Order: sequence, then structure tokens, then C-alpha cells
Amino acid sequence: PVGNPAVKLALRARHTEAAAAQELDAVFTDDARSPISPDLVAAVFARPLGSPRPGGWLGVDVAKEIDFVVLAFQAADGRTWLIDRWQHVAWPDTQRRIEVVAERLQAEVWLDTHSGGGQGGTLHDYLARGPLGPGRVHGYGVGAPGGNQAVVECLIAEAEGGRLSVDPLGPVATQAQHELRMLQVSRRIVQGSERLRYHAPEGGEEHDDCVFALALATWGRVRGATSAGRGDYT
Repeated sequence: PVGNPAVKLALRARHTEAAAAQELDAVFTDDARSPISPDLVAAVFARPLGSPRPGGWLGVDVAKEIDFVVLAFQAADGRTWLIDRWQHVAWPDTQRRIEVVAERLQAEVWLDTHSGGGQGGTLHDYLARGPLGPGRVHGYGVGAPGGNQAVVECLIAEAEGGRLSVDPLGPVATQAQHELRMLQVSRRIVQGSERLRYHAPEGGEEHDDCVFALALATWGRVRGATSAGRGDYT
């Protein structure tokens, strides 16, 4: 809906988060395919966190033309910041942007390598050979069997447990809140086993890059230290 922002703000105060999402934003989240409730999103983004301090995990969702590269930084206490979001940038410039942020925040990088190769796998290799070194660059196969489900459900578990908070300031945070509210889950049977896939609504202009950047940063904090050899997940 298009309207006076002050009027919408006053109306929003009289609704729950779920009702406001539906009535004011045309975001319908009350069906079985919406795994994250608007109330949970509001709780995660409840308060400003100030500026991040060095030391933590940098989740990187990789894209170039259609989707976006998104950087999310998470500290050891679960406080998280959406650092940047871009598209239509050449790979060498994308690599340098990631390296600059990782060095400034002294972060380990957890990068979406999709199903083990492609653009994410190539970028992972270049980052590992660069100034960060292989010890600080980890690949995670979001597109590998079970990979998508594992990272998103880790993110949801941390949010529901009160162990995750995200800074609400800035346009990337606003986009992330929208993507989390719009996230859907599909159930499929693959070789006799049920698998869940979390994704943005299909057939439109929606994205889920912020969701997976947040999920990768969370996975690095929660599971990275205990993974075999701090190793790459496929």
C-alpha cells in the first residue's frame, strides 16, 4: 500500500507484528510455508547494537548479476550486523571488498560455495590464496544435500533461543527483515528421504541472500569450531 508514513506508523503501533506485516506490508506469513514468524523477526531486530568490534565470523552469500552478495558479521555473543549488499560487481572487486571487511573485523569467512563449485567455489579458492589465508576462509555447500536446511535451521534455533540479535539500523538490515518474514520452506522427497529447502518466494522479485549470509555467520559461530578440522561442509 502507498500512504502517509506517519499514518502507517500509527496504525502499526496498534497491530501485532504478524498483523502489521499482513495489513500494512502485504506480507502474508500465516501459512504453513512461513518458517519464521514476524514476532520472532521483530525480537531479533529489537534494539540497535552500536558498532561491531573485531573478532567474529563473516557470513558471505555469493552472487553477481541476478542476486546479491551480502556480508553479515557475527560476534561471539550472537550480536550481528549486516555489513554490505551489492550486485553487478566484477569478481576481483568483490574479492577485495570481502578481504577488506574481513581484515577490518578480524573475521573468519564462511562462504556459500553452493554445491561445491561454480562461482562460490572459485571465489573461495581465490580468497584462500589471498592475504586472509586458507585458515580463515571456509566453504559451505548451501546447495549440497541437506546444506540449505542445516544452516537455516541453525539460524532459527539461535533466534528462538534468544542467542541471536541483529542491528536494525541501515538499509541492508531493513532488507534482511523483509527477507526473513518472506522466507518459505518446501518439502521434497529425494530417494525416499524428506528434505526441506528454505527459499524466497518463487516467480517474483524476492531474494533470500541476507537470510543465508546471516545463516552462514551463525553456522560459523555455532558449528564452525566443532566441525572436523574446522572444515568445509559439503
